[in-house]
Amino acid sequence: MTHSDLVEIGRKWLLRPYRNGSQHGHGGCRIVLTELVAYNTYSEIPDVIGFDQGKGQSILIECKTSLSDFRADQRKMFRQVPNFGIGDQRWFLAPEKIVPVEELPRGWGLLEVQENGRIFMVKPSQRFEKHAQSEIQLLISLVCRLDFIPDNSIAIRVFTPMETGKPPKKNATASIVKEAGTVADKPKPEFTDDIPSPALVYSSNFGVKPWDLEELF
Repeated sequence: MTHSDLVEIGRKWLLRPYRNGSQHGHGGCRIVLTELVAYNTYSEIPDVIGFDQGKGQSILIECKTSLSDFRADQRKMFRQVPNFGIGDQRWFLAPEKIVPVEELPRGWGLLEVQENGRIFMVKPSQRFEKHAQSEIQLLISLVCRLDFIPDNSIAIRVFTPMETGKPPKKNATASIVKEAGTVADKPKPEFTDDIPSPALVYSSNFGVKPWDLEELF
């Protein structure tokens, strides 16, 4: 079972209600993001994160295909300091017998994928004090990747796909300033060796560090 397989299983699990009446349950999440590369304070890239409108909570799933991957994850700063991380609920998702329950970080839940593809809850997640600023930054990035009907009362910097003539990198985006209330075609970004103008901001997976830019997304 690959990491991508687990991400898809986790995505589907969040889209469906699960024990909604219990403390560790959720309604079907209205928004689910998978491996979204976007600037946030501690540079966390969640494998899967869902937003449950009914309970007003976020649910993080980290997918692990091996024990070494799971242990390496514990060295990340936002794992060592839980308040730096995102997610009101936090779960690891892995094939059976990969993640030892006794090695789970405090408060984390564990979901195992059985041979028949069904998810079995080994241990429930507790509720965390999250870093809300990082979640807001992810959601702002999400909104800026969507197309909206222009409105004179709304101004949004819309992210559009990079057009470099080369195969696009995963989750690659550009930020283009668009005037509110217009229906003009999306402008195409121009690429030079110069410092990008404020109207065009590269995402961090293009090698430009967020702190080098005057405007961030």
